[in-house]
Amino acid sequence: MTIWMPVEPEANELLSNSPLALLIAMLLDQQVTLEKAFSAPLELARRLGHEPTAAELADFDPDRLAAIFSERPALHRYPKAMAARVQDLARLITEQYGGDAAQLWQSAGSGAGLLKRVSALPGFGAQKAQIFVALLGKQLGVRPPGWQEAAGAFGAEGSRLSVADITDEESLGQVRSHKQAIKAAAKAGKAGTAGKAGTAGKAGTAARALATRSRLSRRCSPPPGPTLPTSRRGRRHPELADRAPPVLVAGAAAGLLTIPGTRQAACCPRPAPGAGSALLRLVAAGALVAAAGLVLAVRGA
Repeated sequence: MTIWMPVEPEANELLSNSPLALLIAMLLDQQVTLEKAFSAPLELARRLGHEPTAAELADFDPDRLAAIFSERPALHRYPKAMAARVQDLARLITEQYGGDAAQLWQSAGSGAGLLKRVSALPGFGAQKAQIFVALLGKQLGVRPPGWQEAAGAFGAEGSRLSVADITDEESLGQVRSHKQAIKAAAKAGKAGTAGKAGTAGKAGTAARALATRSRLSRRCSPPPGPTLPTSRRGRRHPELADRAPPVLVAGAAAGLLTIPGTRQAACCPRPAPGAGSALLRLVAAGALVAAAGLVLAVRGA
């Protein structure tokens, strides 16, 4: 059977006849276009001057291979990283399958076994491994027992989910429409989540602001105790504080009463509860009594 991808005929011919080229194309099919990935094996062969074998790529000088991948136009968005990964793939094929990439699936006894082998390849995650198993079954007739189950949703007949289902222009359009729908749904989901988070964030900010205002209000409430008289209309005048007797000034300083019209009256935190606060009040009360006695003595004189 012949592989059909949206690339030039020579590239499709190489993909159909070279198992290693097909593996390399699947490996490179990430973060680049489909056309870029599946035309890369042919472009690599052209740059080398021949179709490479797995053993050749495995023993290739890493820096030189990276330089070949990096030649403009680069074979991938990340040429150096992908050159290293292709070399790792070639080494695995050489060591475990004698350099014959087709042995990867031709000697597999079951779909589960095939999936396990493909999943062990460098750069093949769980989803990509299932897609490759589906491609082998649908387009190359590699169908060990249980291959559809191993491929999951990608193995279903008539599906249009991945490269495994691309056989012509029509199926290509259907697969791309499916992927665009998935991206749109994911984008909408992110937007909805961001909106909810924004609303919750605003509500939380408002709640914190309200709590802060409440806390400041409690802190700035005048402490209990007598206050100086205000004017008849209930207004506070700074001059009232200026005329306050020393005994009341002392009491205000001790936190036992409030002098209207002063900054101390506007925002005077309550003394903290506890032994230290009680002791402070006791000392202040003594000062208050002493000041009152002094005032009375002066007036009596």
